[in-house]
Amino acid sequence: MFLLQANTTSLINVSDLQLIVPELILTACACVALVMEVILPYRKSKLTAYFSLAGIALAFISLVVQWFFTRGSLPFDGFYGMVRIDGFALLFKAIFLVAAGLAIGISTRYLDIEGEQHGEYYALVLVATVGMMFIACGYDLISLYISLELMALTFYVLVAFTKREKRSNEAAMK
Repeated sequence: MFLLQANTTSLINVSDLQLIVPELILTACACVALVMEVILPYRKSKLTAYFSLAGIALAFISLVVQWFFTRGSLPFDGFYGMVRIDGFALLFKAIFLVAAGLAIGISTRYLDIEGEQHGEYYALVLVATVGMMFIACGYDLISLYISLELMALTFYVLVAFTKREKRSNEAAMK
């Protein structure tokens, strides 16, 4: 009878979750951006872009804090060896966050001209960034594959985001 009881308290440690705080922040911001698109009127849709940029800034700040506190003792392994945080992972995560911030900052005017939904676009950019950040710190083949698929699937949707353009539909089909 005692053999059937599982110890679930040691499956996920708080120290493991601390390794992926920037990814958790971006995931939460992506979910909130989707909800903001439904709640806010169309005239205030730029608030979703500003919220997404604030989420990227918060994730960048958490990345800097993570680097500051782990300077001398890198690398760190987490989630039973699936995630490894080292100097290269932190550098590439920072590059991906800056690129996502630039993409969102540049695309706000373009989405106004096209008249497309904003929240979905920003959520897709944030989820693609999460996939890229997990690729940077992935150490196991399964985690690398899942993060590559997360990134690729969101890019497929982003290619076909402007539904009214023929070239966008053609690129999505290819």
